[in-house]
Amino acid sequence: MFVKPRSYWATRTSAWALAAGMVVLSVSCVGADDGKRAYYIEARSTAAALNEYARQSGVAIMFDYGEAAKTTAPALNGAFTRKEALAVLLANTRFVVASEGNGAIYLKVSERQGGQGSASAVNEVEPTEVVITGTRLREATASPVKQIGRAEIEGSGYGQTGDLLRAQPEIFAGGPNPGIQAGNSRQGQSNITNGSTIDLRGLGPDATLVLLNGKRLPANAYTQAPDISAIPLAALSRIEILTDGASAVYGADAVAGVVNFKLRKDFDGVETAVRVGGATQGGGGEEAADITAGKTWSAGYGLIGVSYRTQDPILAGQRDFTSGVVSGNSLIREDERKSVFLAGEHTLSDKVTVRTQGLFSKAQSASSQRNNPTAILYTDRTAVRTASLGVGADYKLTSDWTLALDLNYSDAADDRQTYSATSASRNNWTNRSESAEFGATGILFTLPSGPVRVATGLGYRRDTYGFVGSVREGAKRHIRFAYVEAVAPLVTPSDRPGMNRLDLNIAVRTEAYSDFGDTTTPKVGLRYVPLPNLTLRATWGKSFKAPNFNQTAAAGNIYYYRATSVGGTDANQAALVEYGGNPNLKPEKATSWTAGLDWTETITGIKVTSTYFHIDYTDRVVVPIAVFGAALSNPAYAAFVIRNPTSAQQAETMSSLYNGGQFYNFTGGAYSEAKTIAILKDRWVNATAQEISGVDLRLSRRFILQTGSLDASLSVTDLTIKQQTIPGAAEQTLTGTLFYPASTRLVSGVAWQGARLRLSGTVNYVSGGSDTGVTPREHIASWTTADLTASWKLTAKGNSELQLAVTNLFDRDPPYARGAGATYPGLYFDSSTASPVGRFTALTLRHRF
Repeated sequence: MFVKPRSYWATRTSAWALAAGMVVLSVSCVGADDGKRAYYIEARSTAAALNEYARQSGVAIMFDYGEAAKTTAPALNGAFTRKEALAVLLANTRFVVASEGNGAIYLKVSERQGGQGSASAVNEVEPTEVVITGTRLREATASPVKQIGRAEIEGSGYGQTGDLLRAQPEIFAGGPNPGIQAGNSRQGQSNITNGSTIDLRGLGPDATLVLLNGKRLPANAYTQAPDISAIPLAALSRIEILTDGASAVYGADAVAGVVNFKLRKDFDGVETAVRVGGATQGGGGEEAADITAGKTWSAGYGLIGVSYRTQDPILAGQRDFTSGVVSGNSLIREDERKSVFLAGEHTLSDKVTVRTQGLFSKAQSASSQRNNPTAILYTDRTAVRTASLGVGADYKLTSDWTLALDLNYSDAADDRQTYSATSASRNNWTNRSESAEFGATGILFTLPSGPVRVATGLGYRRDTYGFVGSVREGAKRHIRFAYVEAVAPLVTPSDRPGMNRLDLNIAVRTEAYSDFGDTTTPKVGLRYVPLPNLTLRATWGKSFKAPNFNQTAAAGNIYYYRATSVGGTDANQAALVEYGGNPNLKPEKATSWTAGLDWTETITGIKVTSTYFHIDYTDRVVVPIAVFGAALSNPAYAAFVIRNPTSAQQAETMSSLYNGGQFYNFTGGAYSEAKTIAILKDRWVNATAQEISGVDLRLSRRFILQTGSLDASLSVTDLTIKQQTIPGAAEQTLTGTLFYPASTRLVSGVAWQGARLRLSGTVNYVSGGSDTGVTPREHIASWTTADLTASWKLTAKGNSELQLAVTNLFDRDPPYARGAGATYPGLYFDSSTASPVGRFTALTLRHRF
């Protein structure tokens, strides 16, 4: 049995006590509100208005999107009950409420225009849109799904999509992300592209599937994970975060979950946004401009946008806590990015609908690094190009069945130049993906409790990886797949207490890899609604993930460090480090399950969402020496260290360069066999096992005030990751240690909305941990920051808005972590859990034509 130390429970108790205190405070602030709540919905298409109504009311709503796009809903501003608000929005439509009371509202289309008719006055148009996803069927899912709506996106104060995602407690900021320091990224690659990736649960960015409008985003050529920095926030209607294994539904790389970016397909008009900002401690200056144009019509929509942004570097000398770092080292890379996106859909007839979407971007960034005053200063410049295009068509075969065909192409290239006073090198990575998928959705048969809906399909994907450096290398992978998913209503919606609704979801996917064989992954979900305001859910499933190209085919490099950089004590000694790809890796496998509830208190409107998750991960691909600066001092890494290597062993290592690998000398002197006291075997390996478990908790409530509305929210993630690297080795707890996710993250916010002014504040808490980079271990303090945002509508129509956003309001420096600076002295903080930027102030002006 694994026994947690007293400090662990003290940290957990403090965090949960804070959470409980805030809930009690929110409940006691305002009394019961007679069932009414404040709604602020601008005049827009009925489809967009219904989606916003669902977000503000807290109920799921299903409707025919094509029908809803034909009409415009009036503005809704004031206090209403849910029924009153819905009646206003449906006044100009043919929609009627077909059923409700099961945690969702189902709309159908009546024969007449306007008004709320009876449920019987309908034709046979089935609902086709649901505001929550996580399944190929447009039904409420048993998996936990978190949504970030358009109002939250604009009110967050963030200027980049990656910044908004990394602020979520479920997402780890380590790996290939901005601000990750050299020597800090042990389970991903150093961030040479300055891109942004998504790492749910700290399982690696390649274990989270990223979708744009439900379609797979291409992987960056170097990191082998999707780079979301090209997606402008101005283009998004909402972001959906599925925190559950979903390989059976979406494919092998959805081990940790799925993040789906939904575009503003209901947007009508032109919107411009200009943003300027900078860090008050110096550096990091940001300038950005976005233009988004959209048009909706009765048969479809079109959307296009252009985004441009630049960011100045932050150098170590600009921060007091890194003043000891060697002069010239970058904390934040200099960066310039340009992107264009487009999307469109058109119904050609009552049976055929065609659609397309594309995303194109270019970026370039630069940084400089050296790890001691006498070492060579390396300057790194990287240019990134990404393009993706998808086309598709739907064919309504019958009233119950629809066929779909999707074709997608993506291409990414990273061009990196590294040079110093004595050397120069240039490497180029490319990644191409082509896919085709054919599917069908419909009603298989009907039970007494309702129709059994099915989605099935098959497809093919070809991935191609290339590298050009001192040598040329490449790899290809062909994947054939087929899937089937079904949702069966076991209990029909009713008013019987305890038997309101029960849905069973089953999915199975089989995939055949050209390089890793065949696999089949199942998933089962159960969604039980005993009361209209309470949903209980549970899921179980298996996942499979083949190693990515970077892990199997990347260059095998050799690094030469001073011994003090890797946990030694004598600066005159040195160590060789083997790092890079491993062609002998095995696929990863996982079994995951979740159990949770969603509850809305009917009088006060408090919403509670809680989920327990558990993942058993085998053959997880990891870098074995988690804390590079403690390689020689931590006995946990003994299996991967050759001490006092012989001449033959050193020669073998020096000759192990492969796939264009190079020798990098960071000692400041020449290679010396006599001074080399160790060889570190730090290439990718399959760990024996990982166990990931924890709890997600979200609370929210809206208060009705005479001056407007007040929204209070709390989001907490409690996470534990344990790992056994090789058979027989001791189990290690990774969370709460250097360069790994914190054990607890908490985000609490309050937002007040008036007629023209919106004020919001957020408190962000990251629990402390243990510095495993030093012996004996030292404590790393917790980190608490506050953000403030103020938005003012400059006109009565609300089409112009000025926003002031301040992140890290009190300018809190990252907690001190001595072990983090072992490889690069002076970088005494963990950049995967705390940012070096400090207080950042930004001003944004938006105008909608």
